[in-house]
Amino acid sequence: MYDISNIEIITFDSHHSCTGTLSIYDTANQVPFNIAKVFTINCSQPCTRGNHAHKISKQLLVCLKGRCAVIANDGLHTKDFILSQPNMGLLIPPTLWTKQEYLIESTLMVLADQSFGESDYIRNYEEFIRFRNKLI
Repeated sequence: MYDISNIEIITFDSHHSCTGTLSIYDTANQVPFNIAKVFTINCSQPCTRGNHAHKISKQLLVCLKGRCAVIANDGLHTKDFILSQPNMGLLIPPTLWTKQEYLIESTLMVLADQSFGESDYIRNYEEFIRFRNKLI
């Protein structure tokens, strides 16, 4: 079973010039899973999203624009992460409860190792705690 200590920050290669920055998401060397799904979340004003856990899916979160706080919880401990650079990713293993707080106008890209399946989601925190307790 995963806990907060299993969350990883991944720094992607990037190349800077006077015209901008190129960030490279190398699926062979830097993304630690086969990508089954990619989606983006665009928030035009501060808001909170997420508030769920995944039973089996791993996700890699990258803030392409703006600033996003990711609050992760393993049922015992909580840890906050700030994403604000497109070359920084946060690898979230399954069985952790997370929410994202979009602090300003932001775009978050999510790479996942599973296609969408509602049965993978735990959307109720008390159910999440019961699920974690069964894994112990």
